[in-house]
Amino acid sequence: MDEHLPYSAPVVSQDSLHYVAYGSKGAVHSLKVRAHHLQTNQRGEGWVSAGSYLIPHRGLELAPNATLVMPELEPKQYRSEVFLIAQDGSKAEATIAVNQPLVFKEWYIYQLDYDHEKGRWSDTSVFELVRDPWLPVVYCGLIMMLLGALALFIVPQFSPQTKEE
Repeated sequence: MDEHLPYSAPVVSQDSLHYVAYGSKGAVHSLKVRAHHLQTNQRGEGWVSAGSYLIPHRGLELAPNATLVMPELEPKQYRSEVFLIAQDGSKAEATIAVNQPLVFKEWYIYQLDYDHEKGRWSDTSVFELVRDPWLPVVYCGLIMMLLGALALFIVPQFSPQTKEE
């Protein structure tokens, strides 16, 4: 790898294509690489990119049946910055990520999905809102079951004695 640009766009000149830094929506990861195909002994040098919803992917052809490509990038995480206003006027501002919900007035707000086509440039989020008013009762039941199981081991058991005559 000769050069790595995490936010770039292609620029086409009369005789070549190269990538330049581009910080706007739709920018792509790009790598300038030098590769050697061992079977055909052909060498290649050029740019590869995974592409985005705006810019197509780019591969480097090494032989008629061999092309070096960059796989689509998968997100390590996705998150949304939200601002909530309830009917009673109370407010909350937070960043919601996968498995890091926002708890607001007995509601758990989870980040569920995003626009996969736009990838890191997505401006759409899907949330799941969960409210479970019976959760304290369930926890109380679980604690009672655990205490009962523990009592079986601690409290001595009495067996009825038979009277002999």
